[in-house]
Amino acid sequence: MAAVKVCILDVDYVLDGEDPVMRIWGKTPEGKSIVVLDRGFEPYFYVEPREEMSLDQLNEMADRIRTLEIEGKSPARVDLEERRFLGIPRKVFRVGVRNPRDVPKFRDLVKEWK
Repeated sequence: MAAVKVCILDVDYVLDGEDPVMRIWGKTPEGKSIVVLDRGFEPYFYVEPREEMSLDQLNEMADRIRTLEIEGKSPARVDLEERRFLGIPRKVFRVGVRNPRDVPKFRDLVKEWK
């Protein structure tokens, strides 16, 4: 597939059954309107654990996130990653879910934890 230059105007998503499809709306340098469909996007959010947590505590927290269940659904994946926030490296959990509508549900549940 050839590369196409595009100015992105908007991004949203629709559901194809239970699968999210990202729609990226844009215009080419020639003024042609296009939409790109991305069926490979996995909705996610980050959970930042306390800095002083040991590896065992981090593993326990990951297991606790994995066992969450809302409306019969659990996270699709939970990965410990290193990200930079304001230039400072931090360990965070990237929590992937199957449906974008589930992001705030799981995120808000985890927010209640101490």
